[in-house]
Amino acid sequence: MRAHRQLGVVLMAAVLMSCGPVARDATPDLVEPSEARDDDELHVDFERPLYRGGSRLFDAGQGWADAVVLESQPRALTLVAGAADIDRAVSFPPRCSDRRCVRALVELPDDDRLDPGQQDFVFGARVRLAADQTDTGSNIVQKGRYETLGGQWKLQIDGADGHPSCVLQGNLEGTRESARLEAAQSVADDTWHSVSCQRSGDDLTITVDGSSETVAAELGAIANAEPVRIGASGPDYQDDQFHGDIDDVYFCTGECTAAPRPTA
Repeated sequence: MRAHRQLGVVLMAAVLMSCGPVARDATPDLVEPSEARDDDELHVDFERPLYRGGSRLFDAGQGWADAVVLESQPRALTLVAGAADIDRAVSFPPRCSDRRCVRALVELPDDDRLDPGQQDFVFGARVRLAADQTDTGSNIVQKGRYETLGGQWKLQIDGADGHPSCVLQGNLEGTRESARLEAAQSVADDTWHSVSCQRSGDDLTITVDGSSETVAAELGAIANAEPVRIGASGPDYQDDQFHGDIDDVYFCTGECTAAPRPTA
């Protein structure tokens, strides 16, 4: 397991190693999904209040995945109104270039159902960020990092222009293969957008509010022992912290009923 110098988890509570433990009653209000989904789908929608003072979240996959909130200080992760103000979303810390910057992410444990192998799969989220919230390295959701054995799947908004991109890495007959596809559309306009990545056969597709672009991507199998992380690639400084709002994170193989409808 990779050692983190600055942030750790103790008894499912967020802890900043340099500043002492964060009180359990200082975490944000946590939420329960509004409806159950198929057991093989992951859907985190942050909608209904569940309890305060813990660090546990529930997805809508009939409760099969718990998550922890990792934050460098109390209330680094907050709840805001979701798309169309009809639900809730999580809001991440503002931009900052200092090593003492506030950090926050949501982490779900590794599960075989989150490793597509050679199957077709789709994942995505709703996102909202303003032009001044873009950054170099701004990760929405991922399983695995660049150096992870077994590959990775990742959705990010990497760069000042606010164009989302999909990144996949896999193992094809013993060779590491990767593909990256950036959308032509920017989403950095402070409104909600639905963004997804899909592998279908040897194609990679990114879809923003119903508009899709596709490239060829023969990648082989994608499977690793890493957690799913929402809002950052990790808890350390320069770990690609996202700075806007995220809602309706989902993953599934094959057809996905958890995917939100386009917001535009």
